[in-house]
Amino acid sequence: MKKILLLSVLSVLLLSCEKKIGGPVPNIMINIAYRDGMGLDLLNPANAPYISAADIDVYFLTPQGERRRLYKSNLDMPEHFRIDKDDTGNHQLTLFFEPDLDCIDKNKMATMFLTYTQKTEDKFVGKFNRVEWPRTLEKLWINDKLVWEIGSSSQRRVTIIK
Repeated sequence: MKKILLLSVLSVLLLSCEKKIGGPVPNIMINIAYRDGMGLDLLNPANAPYISAADIDVYFLTPQGERRRLYKSNLDMPEHFRIDKDDTGNHQLTLFFEPDLDCIDKNKMATMFLTYTQKTEDKFVGKFNRVEWPRTLEKLWINDKLVWEIGSSSQRRVTIIK
């Protein structure tokens, strides 16, 4: 009886131990709001027309000039983005700018395109602190305009007018 009690107490103690799993999380997230010229939220399904996740494809540009569609079926977000509501109730697209090693050039720069079913696209260029993982996004250009850099007081939250 004592052995059974001892084993059950030992089992409970071992099961309650916590072990941290994983490593550092890369700092590569960008929050994007899409608006029309009058300020209408284009990611909100209640607004017509709106942009849905099915309307967006993500591509990386290799240093050789090849566009490679980003789709990793083993991930929860296979195209590295999601559309949800922010803290204020507005819709946003959260983009994870995580290029493959062979999509980063010698200057630690990577180019990503978001293409839309309306035959338009937005170009994202990021400068990273290193090629290897984990990396941190240091500067971000959208459509050739610098919109964010590390050390600035603003978060990586941008608005794209369509």
